[in-house]
Amino acid sequence: MSSQEKAAIVESGAERLFGAIAITDVYGFTAAVSEVEEEALIRVLGDLREFTAITGRHGGRVLADRGDGLKLFFPSAVEAMRASLEMQAFAFERNRAAGPGDRRVQHRIGLHVGDVATLGDVTSGMAVAVAARLQEFATPGTVAYSLEVHRAVAQALRLNARFTGSQHFKNLPFGVGTYLARPDVDTAFDDLGENDMAAIKGVLLERHKIDWDKADRLRKARQRTILGLAVFFLIVALASVIAAADGLRGFLP
Repeated sequence: MSSQEKAAIVESGAERLFGAIAITDVYGFTAAVSEVEEEALIRVLGDLREFTAITGRHGGRVLADRGDGLKLFFPSAVEAMRASLEMQAFAFERNRAAGPGDRRVQHRIGLHVGDVATLGDVTSGMAVAVAARLQEFATPGTVAYSLEVHRAVAQALRLNARFTGSQHFKNLPFGVGTYLARPDVDTAFDDLGENDMAAIKGVLLERHKIDWDKADRLRKARQRTILGLAVFFLIVALASVIAAADGLRGFLP
């Protein structure tokens, strides 16, 4: 968004909203279109039509159609999460039902809550920026959502999700506690096979330069440090008990 567009939003009577922002994206859209343009476009348009219908059923609305994805607003974070997972479940089932030669399309969704301002097709606000980064972080077929969303939906929904830690996204001045959720279909996160985990790690490594071997070494080093401290304090405690016992013997006849 240009500085002129941002200024127009601030200075005009733009509509201000507080709620959940969901941003969808087709994973590998450029490559898919370059291979079989017409087939890929038909499949993507069909998915986005269904996503729009799902959004309406959950009380949301489309703020912008970006061709390969949608920018959505929901007054309720709970309904936004339900809608996002329903979209991914729809795409999953459509891919599973596809024939051997049919195009399979995977989507990524980012979800955050906050204040936004809209003026026509222009939407501004930190919530939009965070949702966009979460969408980029999401692995194909998942919903990446923030800690703020988690707090809003945790009591209402039981999610097939995993916390990925605090992520530091480009151009955001703060870390974002981030979760990955997938629809309640065949495989839970905890039951992912080696190939699935390798694919997820590969996407994260490519986008965020995560050194998994280094992270594992640091985790083991922390465990050794904690164990060493526990042993140290145990020895100190035993020495104190022994010293106290020796002191008592001096008072006994």
